[in-house]
Amino acid sequence: MTKISFIFVIWVWPCVVYGQLPFSNYDYHSYYIPYTSTFVNQPIMQTNDRTEVHLGGNDDVTPNTKNAILDFAILSRIQQLEVTIAGFTSDLKAMNNQLDNKAERQALYITNQKVLALSNDVNAIKSPSSINKMPTSCGDLKDIGFVKSGIYSVIDNSKVENVYCDFTKPSDAGLQKLIGYVNVKTTPVYFYAQRTGFYSTTGTALPFDDVKINIGNAMDTSSGIFNVPTPGKYFFAYTGLCSDKDTKIQLQNQTGAVTWTAIGESHCTPYNALAIQATLQLDEDDEVQIYLLEGTIHDGDGNHFSNFFGWLLEEDLVL
Repeated sequence: MTKISFIFVIWVWPCVVYGQLPFSNYDYHSYYIPYTSTFVNQPIMQTNDRTEVHLGGNDDVTPNTKNAILDFAILSRIQQLEVTIAGFTSDLKAMNNQLDNKAERQALYITNQKVLALSNDVNAIKSPSSINKMPTSCGDLKDIGFVKSGIYSVIDNSKVENVYCDFTKPSDAGLQKLIGYVNVKTTPVYFYAQRTGFYSTTGTALPFDDVKINIGNAMDTSSGIFNVPTPGKYFFAYTGLCSDKDTKIQLQNQTGAVTWTAIGESHCTPYNALAIQATLQLDEDDEVQIYLLEGTIHDGDGNHFSNFFGWLLEEDLVL
C-alpha cells in the first residue's frame, strides 16, 4: 500500500464511521458540507438514474466513490495551497530579514562614522602641536591644545609664572589668573668664602683662602673675583674687622669693557667691624670683588673675621 492510499484510508474511515461519507445512494449535492454530517438543506433521496455523474466513461462508479475522489482532490489542492502559503511566508521572512539587515547595516555605518569622527578628534588632541615658541599665557596653551582647566607654568619677561587657566572662559580676562612666580634656575649659583690671616695689599681685590662652599664654581678664591655665570639678580655681602689702623673697602662691579665701578663703600676705625651688602642686576660674565682701598684687614688665630658670600636670587631665563 502506497503512502497516499494509506492516508486516503485513514481519512475516509472516520467519515464512514461518523456518517460523513454515507454509503447509501445519495446523489452528490452541491450544499453538502464536507467533514460534517450536516446539510444546509437535507437532500432528498433519489434513485440513481439520469443524475448519476459519469467519470472516465465508467458507468459502474458509485456516487460514494465519486465523492471520495472529489474530496481527495480538494484535500490535495488544500495541501498545494498550504505549500504555496508556506513558500510565500518563507519569502516574506527572507525579505523582512533583508530589510532588517539593511537597516542594521545603515545604523552600523552611521555609528562607525561617528566613532571615526570622535577618533579623529582624540587623535588631534593627542597629536603633538606647537606655536613655535614657549607659551607665555593660557591663550598660548589653549592654542597648543590644552583643554583641562588647572594650574600651569608659563614664561613671561624672562620669568616663569604659575597661572590658573580656566579654559571654559573665552576671553583672556577670565581665562588667566596669576598665582605666583616659579624660582627656576638653569643652574644653582651660591658661595661662601673666608680668610685665615691679615691682608694689607691696598689697591687689589681681597682674596679668600678658605672656601666653605662654591656651587656653580663662579667664585675664584685665589683672585677674590666672582664671575657671573648666568644673567639675573644676585645678592652679595661682606663682613670683616679692621686692624690697628683705619681701613676702607669697596664692593666693585665690572661690566664688559667698562672698568671697575664702586657699588658701595665701608670704613672702620681700628678693631671695629666692616660690613657691606648689595643686590645687583648682572649680566653673564660680569665680575664682582671686594677691593681694599686703605688699611689692613685683621684676621688670624682661626677667628675668621672676614666672610664673603653671595647667591643667585632670580635668573633671567634666555628664551
